[in-house]
Amino acid sequence: MKIIKQFVSLRLFFLCLCLPCLSAQAMTAHLNADYTILPFKLLYQLPIFTLQIQGHRIPAFIDLGSSNTWIALNQSLAKNLAVTDDKKQTYFLQNRCGQRYQTTLVRLPDATLGSVIFTQVPTLIFSATPACSFSSSVKKLDHYGIIGTNLLKSFRLILDYPHQRFVLVKNRLPKPYAKLRWIVLPLKQTPEGNISSRVLINGQPVNAVWDTGATTSVVSKEYASDAKQPENKLPLSIANHDFGKLDFYVLPQNHSPYAASIGNNFFANHIVLIDFNRNELRIGQA
Repeated sequence: MKIIKQFVSLRLFFLCLCLPCLSAQAMTAHLNADYTILPFKLLYQLPIFTLQIQGHRIPAFIDLGSSNTWIALNQSLAKNLAVTDDKKQTYFLQNRCGQRYQTTLVRLPDATLGSVIFTQVPTLIFSATPACSFSSSVKKLDHYGIIGTNLLKSFRLILDYPHQRFVLVKNRLPKPYAKLRWIVLPLKQTPEGNISSRVLINGQPVNAVWDTGATTSVVSKEYASDAKQPENKLPLSIANHDFGKLDFYVLPQNHSPYAASIGNNFFANHIVLIDFNRNELRIGQA
């Protein structure tokens, strides 16, 4: 049962699907280089790096599962950072366990990731942890910023867990990555806006969501070898390439709207590039 204690997912689901339409117009991103590197360290099996908000440095992580999010902050953290906005808007969200909570949308004057300066950033302030988790450690993440995919879509995103760094690429790839051979597969957006791909798990085709906010990979029980066991080691094939067996936590029926998600136990051993403009995910091969 060890894996149950470790599984954390911070995927945010929007009940108000028009939220991105209201918020995306004014944000800008400035990078006077081909790319910027974000070194990170693993904490609670999540990649933690530094985000700067209005001159304050805070720990943060990228959550690919927070698909309709730019930046999300806990209410107490936002208060400490003196985040205010006279034009704030209130919405209701729910996490993937169906728990509903209220959140406020504000705009940050500025936020910095590496060498990228973002201005007028739509930011969600939530009063409760928007997580579905089997771990009490998720409460300790209340003082961490969450970076969603909306903030990153003007870049190619390299997830380099083996070297503990993210790279936001504006133009040319850094040399170490330009030399890699890449396995390329198309990305699709789920109705909730998350990114997914068709993969084979245990020999069966599955639309799997890619989720850096999940500490492990998960699969619904119909794809498991032994649905009675909470953890299954299952063969994974992506774009006709065999990736061996990967540990999956077996989800109870109706626990998630997705058949499977690929979490940080996969990213830990691979270099992954996400090209939001081309709707492609690439896995590096030396």
